[in-house]
Amino acid sequence: MVSARPLVNKGLIKRVGSGNSISVWEDPWIPASRPRPATGHGANFYPHLWVSELMTPGTSTWNLPLLHQLFDSEDVPIILGIPTSSTTRPDSMGWFFTKSGTYTVKSGYILAQQSLDEANPIKYGPDISPLQAYTWKVKWARLRSRGIQIDPQCVRCGMAPETVNHMLFECPPALQVWALSPIPTALDHFPTGDPNDIINHAASEAVACRTAQEKQEVTPALVGDPAELSVKGEICQIDGSWKATDPRAGLGWYNFNTETGEKLMGTCNLRRGISPLQAKLEALVWAMQCMLRQKKLTIVFQTDCSDVVKMVSKPEEWQLLQQD
Repeated sequence: MVSARPLVNKGLIKRVGSGNSISVWEDPWIPASRPRPATGHGANFYPHLWVSELMTPGTSTWNLPLLHQLFDSEDVPIILGIPTSSTTRPDSMGWFFTKSGTYTVKSGYILAQQSLDEANPIKYGPDISPLQAYTWKVKWARLRSRGIQIDPQCVRCGMAPETVNHMLFECPPALQVWALSPIPTALDHFPTGDPNDIINHAASEAVACRTAQEKQEVTPALVGDPAELSVKGEICQIDGSWKATDPRAGLGWYNFNTETGEKLMGTCNLRRGISPLQAKLEALVWAMQCMLRQKKLTIVFQTDCSDVVKMVSKPEEWQLLQQD
């Protein structure tokens, strides 16, 4: 409880009753995006001002001329929105981030997460957090760490425990995948033939993706009745939302089958990248991953951005964007 005190203090607000115990310039009584003291006009001629002194004597209403005299124009309408009471109601404390004014663990967690996002600098480039989250789902190592007695050996090579590091960087089939891929890596011995299948499968997926995008240039993406579209079968429309003023970007996809009527959709958000184009490309990559999980291997991806089509057909430009 003591360690959570700084977090709780960020969400505490002083509710105005009589206003006799609330300092205008020091206490958090202004209900802005977060509770805070009032903001004044330049020099402060009343350093020890109480909220009760901002009300017209005998009426318990806000003294509008005095508010305009003392406070920034942004604070005046906020103060006027704070209800006053004709009775002598005492001032009180409350939690700003719930309607009831009572602290909850959920609201505290949300505030802590927002504070963490604000404290950390914005990271540009592709978000690898989904990959990091997936690596911690490796079956055998995680079960073993929880005390479940199972065979920890790698099911591919049988040479070492199946840890995250072994699966990605030490297992001979993994080493061969790295060596056969376009990514530079040191050569080593490769006792199995499985990685060739992985590389061939990846190459065929790339060809299918490029073919789908070439169709996209002929048939522009339209959101409407699937029966009216010239493309038949599985279709996935993607888009990305990006604003320079927002710390996060949004991704979305909509999948439908023109023959069966089946529909799927997905949305997520991640740290904002360097441009709207990157958001759309990340939406495309994420949509492809989702379609693979759904066992959809033949599908047409549609987007309203011609630059995405161009960069998919020229992957070296996407690599340069990743490096930037």
